[in-house]
Amino acid sequence: MAISSFSGDVNVIAALHDNPVMDDNLTAQQFKEKFDYASGLIKAYINGTLVSAINKNIGDIAANTSAIAGKQNTLTFDNAPASGSDNPVKSGGIYTALAGKQNGIIVAAISLTATWTEQTNDWTQTVTVTGATPTANSKIDLQADSTAISQMVDDGCVAIYIENNNGTLTAHAVGAPTTAALTIQCTVTEVTA
Repeated sequence: MAISSFSGDVNVIAALHDNPVMDDNLTAQQFKEKFDYASGLIKAYINGTLVSAINKNIGDIAANTSAIAGKQNTLTFDNAPASGSDNPVKSGGIYTALAGKQNGIIVAAISLTATWTEQTNDWTQTVTVTGATPTANSKIDLQADSTAISQMVDDGCVAIYIENNNGTLTAHAVGAPTTAALTIQCTVTEVTA
């Protein structure tokens, strides 16, 4: 809290005329009171404004000292993210935890032949992944390049997706089958329930 400056006029005596009783029309008692006027203003400022502000600041200092005394002297860091912990985690622990999440994603490829089996507007073929060994929990996402997309458009194939039935992968062509063999990049991600 800022302490306000004293602004009282203490030049009371200097402002009087040379003969205050006659020129300022003061009684003897009023003239005596002029000598105590400035000290009364200063006393009121000290006891009212200044003491109150100092006491408030002392209270603030005491509260801040108490808050500082209650601070944590040493920070405790976890080496890895931990459930229920309020501690910060070291950057190496964060890096390792995030890198572990990426280990479940593998970039590979699927080769499709021009031979499809029609099943009521759905054409299928069993496929394998080159560069990975999918499990029953693998999710296969295709990333077709311009060659594969052009072939699909030319053949009227709207989309190709992969179904994983307990580790057996089946490609589905929607709209129409492709008429040429294609190799399409894919990502294999292990999904846990």
